[in-house]
Formats: sequence, C-alpha cells, structure tokens
Amino acid sequence: MKGKMNKKMVSLILSAMITAACTAGCAEQEMKDDTDVFKQVIVSAPDSSRSDSSQSSETSVTTTVGSWAAELISTPSATTTTAASTATVTSEATTTTPATTTSKTTTKATQTQKTVTKQTDPPKPASGTSPNLAFYKQKLFVIGDSVASGYAAYGRIPVEHSSAKINVSIRTAGGQIDSAKNAKAPLILTSMGMNDWGISSASFAQHYKNFLTRLRAACPGSVILVGAITPTAAVNKYPNVKLSVVKSHNAQLKAIADSMDEKVIYFDAFSAVSSDGEHLDSVYAGADGLHLQPAAYDVLLNSMANLLDSHSMKEKIA
Repeated sequence: MKGKMNKKMVSLILSAMITAACTAGCAEQEMKDDTDVFKQVIVSAPDSSRSDSSQSSETSVTTTVGSWAAELISTPSATTTTAASTATVTSEATTTTPATTTSKTTTKATQTQKTVTKQTDPPKPASGTSPNLAFYKQKLFVIGDSVASGYAAYGRIPVEHSSAKINVSIRTAGGQIDSAKNAKAPLILTSMGMNDWGISSASFAQHYKNFLTRLRAACPGSVILVGAITPTAAVNKYPNVKLSVVKSHNAQLKAIADSMDEKVIYFDAFSAVSSDGEHLDSVYAGADGLHLQPAAYDVLLNSMANLLDSHSMKEKIA
C-alpha cells in the first residue's frame, strides 16, 4: 500500500513538473514573439540620425508598420527636391533680373527723350477747322498796320478789339500798347512790317524786340501771337517790296518769339495765305496785290486757332 502511494506521489510530482515546464516555454515563446514585433516597429520608424541611404534600404518593412512611416521616410527626398527647385529658380531670377531692369531703364530713357522732343517741337497745327475758333475770335485783340486792320474792317472781330491803323510801322506802333492794356486783352495779335522795307532786318528785329518787351510788361498774362508779314502777289503794285526782305524779316520775328516766354508764339501768316511758299494766293489778293480779300482773314483766323490748339493755349487764355 505504502509503495503504491509512493508511485502515485512520484507521478503527480512529475506531471506538475512537466506542466510547469510547458507553461514556462509557452510564456517564453510569447515574449519572444512580442519582442520581434516591437523590433519590427522600431526598425521601420524613420531615424533622423541615419543617412538617407540607410533609410531607403529599409523601406521594404514599411508595409508591416503602416502608411505613416512611408510618408515620413519619403519626406526627406521631397524636401531635397524642393530645395533643388528653389535653387534653380533663384539662379534663373538672378540671371534674368538684371537684363529686365536694363530693358526697363532703356525704355524709360527713350520715353524721356521723346518727352523733351515734344516740348521743344510742338505738334504741327491741324489743317481743319478748329473747334475753338469762335472762342479765340471773342478773345482776340489786333495790333498793327493796314493789313491788320482788315480783321475788324471786314467784321471778323468787333471793331473795339482792334487798334490797327494805316501807315503804321514797328517804329510808330507804340501807342497801340496802351489800347491792348486798356482792353485787358487775353489774346493779342501783332501784325505789322509792310511799312518797314526801308530798314535792315537787324534794325527791324531790334525795334520789334523792344516793342514786344513793352507789350509783355503792359499785358503780363496775355497770350501774344507774333504775326509774320504776309506775302505779295506775283503781280502787285509794289515792286520795291522784295521777297527776300519779307522772308528775312519773318525769320527775325520767329527768332524773337522763340526767345521769349511760352505765351509768346510765332504765327506763320505768310504760309497760311501763300499758294507756292513765295507769293500771295490770287484768291486772297486785293486789287493792289498786297492787301487782302475778306476770305483771307477767315483762313488766317482758323490757322491761328489751330496753332493755339497745338500749344494747348485755350486753358491759358482767361
């Protein structure tokens, strides 16, 4: 009996020992499996201390870990590409910018040159009817000789807007300055020279310069048109009036007007009524071939208006 119990005890002890051994083995295997999975996660996660090449060699494990690891691993490559692109753009900008700037500077210089040219060489007056013709006629006051007197004599301007008289020369016209001053004329035309053939162009210019200086002092705000001497017809009653003298006197008038302020403008009345650049058009010529027909004053007034328009003078005439 005692022997059977000893065998049974031995059997129970052995069974317990086997069970314990199996339990320990299973636990050890489970711990090993958990450790392996942990190792996989650690290996797959990006390590900033390692180079891009070592990270690239481990991308095969990312399928086990998840997509977040794949995104993190690919980020350094994307950053590198972006940096390279930025460097390329910066290089291109550095290369092209100076050329663009130079081009703009050149354009600006060209524009500046055009502006200067426009100021010193105003546009050529239009040939059509000025839309401001009536306005200028209302503001105009005429100083001069018998040719100038035709503006009022033929009713192109009011009689009170003219002080022009027959037989007046540049040497005897001084009294007309007071007439223009008293009229408070905003626009003045000086038209004389037909009675100044007997003096040189230099003397004529000196007298005219003095006259305009006094007129400007008396009428400081007025726009002054310095009218050229009109031509004579090919057939006329004044053989002593030479074309060369007329042109020489007119050249002096233009030089004087150009030397004064912007409101003193040379008016080329000669060309306005000439048919060939030398003679008075027969359509505008009076019976003596020197004085003008009424139609000539219409042409002169419109040419005058177009000239004022080209200088933007309407706004400067009160």
